[in-house]
Amino acid sequence: MERLATALDDFIRFKLRNDDWLAFVVFVIASGVIGVAIVLLDYCSTALGRPSALKLSHGRRTTPTAMVLWMTGSMLAASLGSLARVFEPTPLAAVLTSLTWRTMLAQLQRISTHAARARGEE
Repeated sequence: MERLATALDDFIRFKLRNDDWLAFVVFVIASGVIGVAIVLLDYCSTALGRPSALKLSHGRRTTPTAMVLWMTGSMLAASLGSLARVFEPTPLAAVLTSLTWRTMLAQLQRISTHAARARGEE
């Protein structure tokens, strides 16, 4: 538990190294938490009468569903990006991953489809 607290402290101070499995776990969890916060901020803006910046519909059932989906997508994109060494485990990278996961996963799908066509698998 003490190692987790130290890793979280290093993460917040931008000092976490990418050479430990704990860095991976902290980065992925932080991306998920930030993803939930982004959906909550979007809900607050729609409650104030503004249109949804994320183009989500908010309500009693849709907002919790969107939070779970956004958290899952953020964590998936963070884990893929971290495993591919695209991201350093920093708070800024966690925020960017949480904001751009939809675009990033769509790009990965396009790249894999293009690679499969080039190999003649499709």
